[in-house]
Amino acid sequence: VQVWGEPLFCQLRTHEGFGYEVSCSARWTYGIIGMSFKVVTASKSANEVSTRIDDFLRSFRSEIDSMDKDTYTEHLVGLAKNKLEMYDSLDEECSSHWSEIIEGRYDFDACRKEAHCLKSITKGKLIKAYDEWLNPECPKGNPKKRRRMVFQVIG
Repeated sequence: VQVWGEPLFCQLRTHEGFGYEVSCSARWTYGIIGMSFKVVTASKSANEVSTRIDDFLRSFRSEIDSMDKDTYTEHLVGLAKNKLEMYDSLDEECSSHWSEIIEGRYDFDACRKEAHCLKSITKGKLIKAYDEWLNPECPKGNPKKRRRMVFQVIG
């Protein structure tokens, strides 16, 4: 998300005028890791939005591939900094801990561990994971592990 969040917003909202709100985020829901894409629009159909998100993911693969080492490192450092930020309020900290309890993870130090693991994520590993889990196309004819659930709220 750190790498393609801003380009998704820039392409779909700014350049193509696809919606009022365009965003993406990572999710952890009851042990399942996923991506969430949100587009609020009055000018495009729900199917057009789904198709356009897939088109973006398909085309963004080359952006990652051509990214230089310094830019990639900046993204990793930025993500690590985000994960290591202090809570802004007691309410935010409490919500974070309750999420761990509700999800049954009980890993109250997850952000620090995730930031530490970022050191081992090479661009090659990112591309491999992107191809396996996000890219709508199957590279080299391999079967996709990607699963997709689309919610369309109309009206």
